Amino acid sequence: MSLKRIVLGWLVSMSILMPAARADEPVSRFVRQSPASKAVIVFVHGLMGDGISSWTNGSIYWPDLLARDQVFDGTDIFVYSYSTGLWATLTIDELAENMRSTLQANRVTNYQGIIFLSHSMGGLVTRAFLLKDRPVADHTLFAYFLSTPTTGSQIASIARFVSSNQQIGLLRTMKAEDYLADLLRNWLSAGFRFPSYCAYERLPTNSFALVVGMESASALCTKPLDPIEADHISIAKPSSQNSPSYIAFKSAFADIRIPELKGELDDREKRRSIRITLGNLLQEGLQLKAVCADETQPAPETEANAWATRAEAFFHATMDDSYIARFRTSPGFSFSIGSIKSPQRSNLWNGINNRTTRLDEFIKEYVN
Repeated sequence: MSLKRIVLGWLVSMSILMPAARADEPVSRFVRQSPASKAVIVFVHGLMGDGISSWTNGSIYWPDLLARDQVFDGTDIFVYSYSTGLWATLTIDELAENMRSTLQANRVTNYQGIIFLSHSMGGLVTRAFLLKDRPVADHTLFAYFLSTPTTGSQIASIARFVSSNQQIGLLRTMKAEDYLADLLRNWLSAGFRFPSYCAYERLPTNSFALVVGMESASALCTKPLDPIEADHISIAKPSSQNSPSYIAFKSAFADIRIPELKGELDDREKRRSIRITLGNLLQEGLQLKAVCADETQPAPETEANAWATRAEAFFHATMDDSYIARFRTSPGFSFSIGSIKSPQRSNLWNGINNRTTRLDEFIKEYVN
């Protein structure tokens, strides 16, 4: 059997294993969406795939696995799907434009943090998209590439002779004058700050060959590589949360997200500590106010001044000086205490009262 026939048979089997999306199937869609979420994971399938079959292993759907995993709580999940197949006509650059319009229409680009999980040619589409849309790249947390043919594929070099698919033609083994070379050079020139994680397949597809070799899958990656004991198709189809490809992506997510979560927890603890100190100052002020209202006791002028000085020192060291200005300014009202006959003592009482009112405001502002 000729090599071309073998490759054509491989392509046909790919199209059977990863069928194009039917008209009645959802195409690009949210698997999970919450108004409170600030981050989103975007799935981008590869050649011959779609937003459903590419990520499905029997009854197991990778986006659903993430949705059931507590590690990914608070992160939305969006699946992008595009037209591909043996006779597809859109180029990778054109698919990048389609990706732009789809993500914008679904407001995916509005998230503060975006994570891309891309398989095979989907990684090239993702890179082309981010090169075109730099604002999205600016708030991309990281990109994970599963067997992306960054420098091309030997199989694609042969397959382009048996299929008119322009996407396959662009995936041939890279030469300096090729589209992939332009994409590589532009990506390096962009100097993106977000990390790129990569996984590569270790098993041949349909007992034929590796579709994307390690050298191609690892190019442009900035983090340690993840070897996955799977073929080019099954690498995107974890059977459980314990599958190697699932764990590899989860590890990358933790690598980026856990420091951010730690920062959130540290900030929450700092705010709690500030509330405690403000509460203690408030209680001390209320006690001073009670003493001031009791004319059988000496006026606590010295104590009140020391209390206000300590409060302002705390604002300066832990909060900011705007709180000092607010602390010194009357909220706009005062009380007349009939039991206090001395005007000086009455003014002191009002001064303490105004400051305790401000402290109560500050505490409410620092509630999580």
